[in-house]
Amino acid sequence: MPSSRSCPIWAGPVVEAGAVQVTVLGTAFEVDRDAAGVTVSVRSGRVRVDGPGAVTTALGQGETVALWQDGRLFVDGATVAEVVDRLRAYTPGLIIVADDALGARQVTGLYDLGDPAAALSALMRAHGGRIRRIGPLLTILDDA
Repeated sequence: MPSSRSCPIWAGPVVEAGAVQVTVLGTAFEVDRDAAGVTVSVRSGRVRVDGPGAVTTALGQGETVALWQDGRLFVDGATVAEVVDRLRAYTPGLIIVADDALGARQVTGLYDLGDPAAALSALMRAHGGRIRRIGPLLTILDDA
C-alpha cells in the first residue's frame, strides 16, 4: 500500500499528485508532493510514473525520481539509459545509447529539463560517455 506525507489522491491502482500519475504494478512506494514538485520512491516492486510533457518511466526497487515544476529532474539509482529515456521527451529527434555498458551505469543527479542538451552533456561527462550528433535529429551516445 503506498504511503505519502503529502496526501496524493489514491484512486485504486493509480496515485495522482497534481499532473503526475503513478501506476501501481504490485509494489510498496512513496509519493511526496510539495510546491516544488513530486518525488516518487520505490521500496519494493515496480511503478510507472507519467508526468507533464509525456515523461513516462518505470521505477524499480530502490529507485527514486523527482519531477519538479520548475523543469528539473532528480534521479537516484536510475541507469543512464533510463535518464536518456526521460530526456527524449524534451529533445527533438532520436537519441540512441549505442553502448549497453554505458546505458547500464547507475545514475544519481539533477538535470535541467529546460536545456536537455546540457543535461545530456552533464550525464555523459559524469559517466565517461561521448555524444555524437549527426545532423539536428540524431544523437548517438557511446563509451568514450
